[in-house]
Amino acid sequence: PTVDAQPTPTHMAMSTLIRKKIAHYVVTTNLDGIHRKSGLQAHKQISNLHGCIYAERCTNCGYCFERNYYTRINNIHVHDHHTGDCPKCG
Repeated sequence: PTVDAQPTPTHMAMSTLIRKKIAHYVVTTNLDGIHRKSGLQAHKQISNLHGCIYAERCTNCGYCFERNYYTRINNIHVHDHHTGDCPKCG
């Protein structure tokens, strides 16, 4: 499953270029969140043009975080979705 996917050497190379200030930003159409797993910070170092299937934004405090769990409960309806607890405000 995509939730178990890990960064490739290419993802790690892009992360290294940004950490060494050779590059400044990654713009991607990938939805899988692997650039964040390579150590890049969302909104500061990555722009996900089509979003990220693992990104959540807390409706209480606005904190953005990446979840590592499935959101569909019964796989019946697109709105059958849970987000769990915010790691910042609970």
